[in-house]
Amino acid sequence: MKSTANSKAFRTEEDFQEIYSACLETQPQAPQSLRDAQKALSEAFWAYLAEYEEHIFRYAYQCGYEAGRAAEHETNK
Repeated sequence: MKSTANSKAFRTEEDFQEIYSACLETQPQAPQSLRDAQKALSEAFWAYLAEYEEHIFRYAYQCGYEAGRAAEHETNK
């Protein structure tokens, strides 16, 4: 089914930008408790990520060490 009407929420881009700018100017700030919770969540995420990366590094290092020891053992036979 072909639509013949072209409906838009705003008449022009300028209308949209004007209304959007006014909305941003009056937008309320999030409460301090919410900002504090977001900060704590962000800090926890980065701490988790650092621990995870260290775990991956240690595992890769261990695998490399074990492969090196196995190769050394094979050459000393």
